[in-house]
Amino acid sequence: MAKKIKPYQSRKFLNKKEGLGAIQITFEQWLYGYGCDGTISINDCYRTVSVDVSAHDEKSLKESYDKLAGFIDELLKFQDYLSENYEALEESFKKAREERKKEIKTKPLRFTQLVEDIKDAE
Repeated sequence: MAKKIKPYQSRKFLNKKEGLGAIQITFEQWLYGYGCDGTISINDCYRTVSVDVSAHDEKSLKESYDKLAGFIDELLKFQDYLSENYEALEESFKKAREERKKEIKTKPLRFTQLVEDIKDAE
């Protein structure tokens, strides 16, 4: 009989200060070593996405490994995309913030105007 592997479990919070964003991974071999199951769960404050990783023979082990490799590859591509566009995105956020500040300074919002706007929207 093949060597039984130790279960794997990890959890990392993704937000620096607060919030429930996290990634959790569990993986364990079945009793008697005839297969294994695992789950990768990524969650934010409101949603959870889970990816199952299961294997019961060499073929399904390779498929699970390839699924994980594809997942990682796509995440790395997206990280590269954000890296390439980070400064441009940052500048557009700064510009939009400055435009909102100018709009607020030049056009003070009055309570009566707010009420009228709400009525108009209905």
